[in-house]
Amino acid sequence: MTQEMTNQSIIPFFYVTIATGVLTTATATQAMTLATDSWFKLLEFSGTSDQDDPNDPQPNNFTVSITDQSTGRLFSSSPVPQNIICGPSNQGILEKYPIRFAPGITLIISLVNTAAETAAITFVLKGYKEFVIAG
Repeated sequence: MTQEMTNQSIIPFFYVTIATGVLTTATATQAMTLATDSWFKLLEFSGTSDQDDPNDPQPNNFTVSITDQSTGRLFSSSPVPQNIICGPSNQGILEKYPIRFAPGITLIISLVNTAAETAAITFVLKGYKEFVIAG
């Protein structure tokens, strides 16, 4: 009688969305489809804007709203300011409990430029791809 065992292989992975030329108070909405080859374990949000002042430890030049299109679930009740979701000095905010996403789901990322100038915004989901290996 053989017993099938499964092992996990993980690699660090970053999902990046970049919105360029976003006018003041304009919203850039982008669909981010996660890879179909693995589960994704989200550990941290991070983001910057080209309007961020390098001397400001709490830049606040955009807001973020995220929706899981597969379930319709929102990640927040209203848009979250950059300095809250991305943390001080854009060092990211570690999630206390990792969020696991099934392969191939689509997240809708809405970025609103709150700076006084047109901006380029980069928003990143940091985590791990989890591959299940039968053996």
